[in-house]
Amino acid sequence: MITLKFSVTNPWWNRFANIKCWAGKTPFKNKFWEVQIMKSDDLLTIDLRVTARQDHAGAELWLGVFGYAVNLQFYDNRHWDSEVEDWQAYGK
Repeated sequence: MITLKFSVTNPWWNRFANIKCWAGKTPFKNKFWEVQIMKSDDLLTIDLRVTARQDHAGAELWLGVFGYAVNLQFYDNRHWDSEVEDWQAYGK
C-alpha cells in the first residue's frame, strides 16, 4: 500500500455527513468507481492511497477544504485471500 496524506483538522468540529454519492461499473472486469461529496471536520486534506493484494484494492483520492470533501475511488470489488495469495473464489 502507498499512502500520501496531509491534513489539518478543526478540533472543535465533530461532523461527518454524506451529501451525495455516485457509483457504477467500469468496462473492466470486477472494477468499479465511486464519487462522494461530504461534510467533514477537515480544514484542508489531501489523501492519496494506492493498494494491491487486499480487499477492494485500487486507487483513492480525498480532497477537502473548509469542512467539505470529495472522495474519488477506483477499486476491485473482490476480497483477497492471503492464505492462497489470490482473490477469493465463491461458489466454484
